[in-house]
Amino acid sequence: MTGLRERRAEIAAWAAVRDAARTRRPRRGDRGSGLHRSAVGRAGRVGPPAPLRSGLSRFDQVRSALDRSDAMLERPRQLADGLAERWERAEEEVTAPMDRVGSYAEARDRVLDADTGGSGDLFARAEAARRRALDRRSERTRQERRAARRHEQLHERRSAERRDAERLDRRTATGKGV
Repeated sequence: MTGLRERRAEIAAWAAVRDAARTRRPRRGDRGSGLHRSAVGRAGRVGPPAPLRSGLSRFDQVRSALDRSDAMLERPRQLADGLAERWERAEEEVTAPMDRVGSYAEARDRVLDADTGGSGDLFARAEAARRRALDRRSERTRQERRAARRHEQLHERRSAERRDAERLDRRTATGKGV
């Protein structure tokens, strides 16, 4: 890959050869002037380029075109940089208030506080977890007792029904019943 200076030098040499070829074009009657050779072969014999209609030399025109193309290629980069800057500003506008107020800021301050945060907060959390576990265990015990009572009542009811059924069966067998 060639550098920008080398490329500009090549373009300038090409422009000089082309301008020289324009100034030495054969006239209708000049067939044997030897100008049919390539412009590159004549590059060593070329004099100063002829001024063009714009008043600028071909080199200046090419340089101007290169500068314009550089500017055009730089524009997307400038736009991208501008977008990145605007994105950073927008992100800061959105996240900055979150860092100062709200539930996130409260939780962060509580966790990072020297008195309640860190290992000091762990003891309180452990105690709360113990209390919750004890509450769950006592609730489970109450539910088991209720279930045992219901089971016992059901058993007593079935036993009573069985005794009543047996008594009725005995009465009908002895003839005292009905």
